[in-house]
This record gives sequence, C-alpha cells and structure tokens, in this order.
Amino acid sequence: MIGFVVATATSENDVVKLMQDMMDVHPLWLRERCTTTDGSTNNRNNNNHHLKVSSVKIDKSRDGFVTGFSDGHECFYSKDFMVQELGDDKAFESTKEWGTPDLFLWDKNLISPASYERDDIIDLSDNTRKFLSNLLSTGIAAIENVPTQDGECARLGQTFTSLRETESGRVFNVTQSNDTARSFCVSVHVEHAYKSDAPPDFQMINTLDECKGSDCQSHHSFVDGFAVAKALCEKDRSSFDILATTSLRWESPARVEDGSIFYRYAPILEVGEKDLSSHHCPVVKAVNFNSKWNGLAPKMPNAEMELFYNAKHLISELIRNGDFAIEVQPSLGTTLIFNNRRILHSYSPGTRDEQLWLQGCYLNRDGFAHLYEKLRRQYATLTETPFHSLKSAVKADFDRMGVEYDEAVVKKTKDKLIGILEGLKDSYLGQPVSLYEHNVQTASRALRGGEDDETVFISLFHDVFETLAVKNHGEVIDAMLSPWISPENHWMLA
Repeated sequence: MIGFVVATATSENDVVKLMQDMMDVHPLWLRERCTTTDGSTNNRNNNNHHLKVSSVKIDKSRDGFVTGFSDGHECFYSKDFMVQELGDDKAFESTKEWGTPDLFLWDKNLISPASYERDDIIDLSDNTRKFLSNLLSTGIAAIENVPTQDGECARLGQTFTSLRETESGRVFNVTQSNDTARSFCVSVHVEHAYKSDAPPDFQMINTLDECKGSDCQSHHSFVDGFAVAKALCEKDRSSFDILATTSLRWESPARVEDGSIFYRYAPILEVGEKDLSSHHCPVVKAVNFNSKWNGLAPKMPNAEMELFYNAKHLISELIRNGDFAIEVQPSLGTTLIFNNRRILHSYSPGTRDEQLWLQGCYLNRDGFAHLYEKLRRQYATLTETPFHSLKSAVKADFDRMGVEYDEAVVKKTKDKLIGILEGLKDSYLGQPVSLYEHNVQTASRALRGGEDDETVFISLFHDVFETLAVKNHGEVIDAMLSPWISPENHWMLA
C-alpha cells in the first residue's frame, strides 16, 4: 500500500517520498493529471493501458517534477499540486482554488435585496464580482437604471451567462391584459416546476413601464426557500425528510385527467442522498413549490399520506406566514434577478393599469458560477458573504474583515497620529511654543538623551490629546498605544 504524503513537502525526505509515491501510483491516474498535452492533437494521451512511469526528475526552476512515461511522453507536475492530489481525499471532490460563496439564508429582516447600478457591473470588473458574490450567496439582487427597452432583459442577462429560451421565446411579457400577468397573481412559487429538463435556474424581470394609478401598489414578493427548508428541518426533521424523499408529479397547466403536455418528477425539497443520512440539517439544492400547478403525490399507504400532507401543510405555513418574505416595489428601469431553484416569487398588480409592463427572461446557472470564479481569481482572494448580523457571518467574513481592518485602521495608525500632531501647530494655549513644538521638543530631547526608540516614540505623541481630554489625556494616548508599548511606558503615559 502506498503511503501518501499529507502535509506540504518541505524537507528533502518529503520530496524523495513524494517522488516515490509518483512512481508507485497507477500511471494512467498520473497521466490524467498531465499539464503537458500532445501538440498535434491537444490531447493528454492517456488511453495507453500498457503505460508505465519510467522516471521522475526534480525541476527546481518550476518547483515540481518532470515525469517520463514509457511511450516517450513527458509531463510536468508542480510540487504543491501533487501534495494536494496524493494527500488530500477532498481534492478529488473539487478543485482547491474554487471559491463558491457560502450561502446566506435570509428572512423578512433582509428588508430588500442588495442593489447595484447597471453601469457599474456590466464591464466585468471587481464590482461585477461583488454583484455575483451577493447573487450566488443570497439568491437575489436588484439592478438599477437598466434601459427600458424591449429585449433589454435578454441583452443584460447575456452579459453574465447564457439565456434559457422557452416556448415563449427569449423573453416573456407581463401586462395587465395578458394571461402571464394573471399567472403572477398567485402565491409565491417556483416558475416552471413542471419542465422535464428542470425548471429555469435564474429569472430576471425588468420594469419597462410602471403603473400610473394613484392607488397602484404593485409589488413583488420573495421568499428564501432554503431558509424555510432549514426552519422546517429544525422544527420537525421527519417532515423535512418526507418532503425530501417523496417524488411528486409536477404538471403544466392542464386538466389532470386530460394528461399533461409537460411533466416532471421531483420532491418538494431536493437534497443529496448522502446528506439525508446526516444528523445535521441537510443542505437543500433546490425547492419545488407551486400552489397553482400543484405537485401530485404518488399513491401511498394512508399513514404515509397523512405524514406527507402534514409535512406539506407545515412548509406551506412557513412560506405564507410572512416571516421569510420580503416585498419589493417595482420602479421604472429596475431589474430584479433571482435564483428560481431557491427563491419563491409572486407578483401582485394591486390595481388594473394598462400601462404596466414587465419583461422577463430565464438564465442558466453555469455562466454565473463560471464568471464569478474567473473574476474572483482575478480580483480577490477571499470569499465575500453578505450578512446582517455577526451571528450569521461565516469564517470567510471574519477573515476578510480582519484583512480590511488591518489595511484601513492598524496600518494607518501612525499616519493618523502624525495628522493629529500636525493639527496642533496653532495650539499655543498661552505658551511660547505650540503643543506640536512641545511634543517634538520632548521627543528630540529623549533621542539626544540616548533613550530607546519606544520611549522616543511615546514622547512624540504624549500630549496630542491634551485639547480633547484635559484631565486624562495621558490615559487616552496610553490606551491607543498600549498594544505596542512596554508595561513601563504604559505606566509612564497613564
């Protein structure tokens, strides 16, 4: 059995061990990971079942190894890559550089989705990365000042990913006079839950013309289905499990007895089989919920049906009680974009107004994830996760806050102190020298007197807060400098 290395290969023995592991591992496994391809075909030539590893040589210039194979082909492998591949079981599950944002589950306290200016995000800059980070994390975002032109939804969507066309074409229209508008006058739901090849991944809706009536209070409602699922799991795990394991038949708008044009089999909560065996609440991958095109339950024993319909009632109550819902008032030029496999949505016109015109389109998920990862590697090293309380923040948030705090505060302490000191040049307080000169004189005499650097430093700033804290200005500067000074100087300042 091969003894794979686990830690980073740093010592000479580690490198020798790593080379031996590369010699011992199956040649085709190694060849699959070859970074050098056949120049004529651009293939990795890994179909030779009689292939053998003939040599492994250190390449110091590139910090890795050149491996020779029995067919004469050579491949380069970086040292860090081979340590990861040979020593980390999780390396097979995902590339180590992938940085998908952590999910942020929200309820009514979200108030409204994060908003971005169209012109700030269409140039595929770091602002685009931040927009995509929020969208992938929360499942919803708003884009402002989008042109109110026919087809703009599709044009804007294709900036980030590919379109998911339907029988309605590239876009669909929502007005007070068409059937689509009436379909929006239902409770929150997942759009096209019946699509045989899965519902659309993302939905984008652009307001091309807003309602003009004085009593018009049209609005969009959104519910985070993942947050609802987690709440159900914590409240009643058995109900969660039966909704995740009972596959329903989702049908297109048609009478059940006539047969459906479209249909799809899926549970209300889509969860990985491995996750269901966990004692912790499983991560939900998709939600299917639509009260208009209700999923039909299979024939089950009455006892199981009772459990299923009780569970369905529980999740329906959570969805509809308002604790997980936010409302967004549509305005001219505002585009709302949301994850249709996660976010339940409805539109309420409020009043009849022939001027109202919304235009929507469906978008594929892969482009968002690909573009985000491309921009993340280009602009950032830390995952950004929107959060509204420290309790809901994740490790990546605290890591990022630490980095930004260090840049914005810690590393600027000296400059801020010097700025405060220079601001005292006009503070004479009835004396022949200003407070600025007094501090500089004190530091100069400490320096000429042979005092250590720390003592010179505190002498330069010992009275900078005298005009702010009359009776205890020494304690104020001491508190500010205490992380960096000795107990003796701490005592002297205080």
